[in-house]
Amino acid sequence: MDKYIDLSLKKNITKIRNISKTNTIIHCHGVFDLLHIGHIKYFEEAKSLGDILFVSITSDKFVNKGTGRPFFNQKLRCEAVSALKCVDFVTINNHENSSDLIKLMKPNIYVKGPDYQFIKDKDDKNLLLEKKAAKSVNASIRYTSGKIHSSSNLLNKNMNIFNEEQIKFISSLKKRTSFQKIKQSIDSLVNKKIMIIGETILDRYIFCDVIGKSGKEPMLVNHQLDANIFVGGILSVSNNISNFCDKIQAVTYLGNEKNNKLKFIKSKIGKNVKLNYVEKSNSPTIMKTRLVDKYTNNKLSGLYKINNDMISSKEESKIIKMIDTHIKKIDIVIIVDYSHGMLSDKIIKLLISKSKYLAVNSQLNAFNTNYYDISRYRNIDYLCIQEGELRNYFKDKKNSVNFLIKKLYKSQKIKKITVTMGKNGVLSYDGKNIYFCPAFAKNVIDRIGAGDTILAVTSMLNSLNLEQESVLFTGSLAARETVQTLGTGNILNKKNIIRSIEYSLK
Repeated sequence: MDKYIDLSLKKNITKIRNISKTNTIIHCHGVFDLLHIGHIKYFEEAKSLGDILFVSITSDKFVNKGTGRPFFNQKLRCEAVSALKCVDFVTINNHENSSDLIKLMKPNIYVKGPDYQFIKDKDDKNLLLEKKAAKSVNASIRYTSGKIHSSSNLLNKNMNIFNEEQIKFISSLKKRTSFQKIKQSIDSLVNKKIMIIGETILDRYIFCDVIGKSGKEPMLVNHQLDANIFVGGILSVSNNISNFCDKIQAVTYLGNEKNNKLKFIKSKIGKNVKLNYVEKSNSPTIMKTRLVDKYTNNKLSGLYKINNDMISSKEESKIIKMIDTHIKKIDIVIIVDYSHGMLSDKIIKLLISKSKYLAVNSQLNAFNTNYYDISRYRNIDYLCIQEGELRNYFKDKKNSVNFLIKKLYKSQKIKKITVTMGKNGVLSYDGKNIYFCPAFAKNVIDRIGAGDTILAVTSMLNSLNLEQESVLFTGSLAARETVQTLGTGNILNKKNIIRSIEYSLK
């Protein structure tokens, strides 16, 4: 690949600068995942504008075009582009956009494809940054005039990006709605005011190397390598939402111990998340520690630091006051009930009676296995639970999820119910129809938090009465983003979700 140039080396920058003194440098940038006739015409037209055509390729880690992308890794994409006669130099760009590279290269002309001239700056921040960078080095911006082709469309149809179940679902979805309609719904969430109520949980991962059985005792020995703490519980849900809307109220409790991690928590939540909390007496801030095998990311065991008793009547009153202070201005209330002593009957009744739109997730865990109960949540707008929670509630492992979701709907009088089923996808029921969306996650690194993500996204979109398959599809793509990173509390990237939807529907 003699056309490849590593711009991290000063001598290569000098080489390009010397060439530019006597030649017109043309710069093109993109993913170029599946090289097709549209790309070739684009490069040829760009080259006709000057002397030297320089192409930068987005590195693998910054390609956010949905499931299975990039199909070809950065090395293969470089080789494909290098094979074109009209291309003089190729490099890999290790940034989200090419603005830094434009400033470094100082091309005479920066060239984009014909579809980019119709994109507004407010809709593509990366394009805006590239335009500003081009202007700063006096580079003109040109758009080619050829026919628009789509690598995503070709890959989706011909390269087994999706399995048969996913293809069938997407094909059906495209007949019912459009990318623009889904995007408009997601964008409309920006002005929604949301309150999230439930326990704060800190997830501590201790990464280990498994040594083996102790020589003297019947126990497994692990060698601790390093550790990390992530924000979980309702703070994870708050972070999932923080990129979608401007104002979030989180109502929770922390421990009353001297080190209740308040400073750490505030540093890890979205800037638009307002933390409202009480200090629970005789309690730590909940810390769930998991021993994790460093090389497989498999969880070996857990150790929980927690006071699982109910909050006191005084603490309950403080939480009720927090709710009353804000709830009239709140559009969507989301309860995440981890059953660790915060959500009393009185608080739940208040939320059911005063919420404009109430979504609930009631979680099954090691502490409440024997008394898991959804019956407190009647006449609510939306319930999102996992299949195991549904089966535990009815003590039923034989009947289908379709049967049980209808049974729950009838008994609880909930307007809409969603049941997540892991790799088997997600189901929803509204009293008339059952809707299904397959799972889209492939590279699963950590499943913890996937349900919280689906809850967060589907709660917001269901409040808009968006077509249900679109809601489930968006939630599934969001969950895919979550399971690809280790730990909880990562801020869900709205832009990545929207791009995943766009490229999946091409």
